[in-house]
Amino acid sequence: MNEPYDYGTGIGEPIGTVPEMAVLSQNAPNPFSTYSSISFNLPENGAVRVDVLNDRGQVITMLTDGFRIAGRHLVIWQSGDVPSGLYYCRMTIKGHTETFGMMLMR
Repeated sequence: MNEPYDYGTGIGEPIGTVPEMAVLSQNAPNPFSTYSSISFNLPENGAVRVDVLNDRGQVITMLTDGFRIAGRHLVIWQSGDVPSGLYYCRMTIKGHTETFGMMLMR
């Protein structure tokens, strides 16, 4: 699927129609070894924060934090030297939070 995203910056360009609700989509690939793509939908313009947390709930990486326009967005997590294990991705907008698990395998 060739969709116009700004890969790597976390400021993806919106595409298509504006979604009706905020949705954080499961990362792909999962499990992964070096990087994984995470997409999210925003029903309206506003502040959004997407973090990666370790298995103790500590934020290890902030993928994006700031104003985004309504639409679909994509961020990439490049795991760097983080060890194998279970991690969580959390999106927060206007008091709404969604979280899912991700498996990093070296």
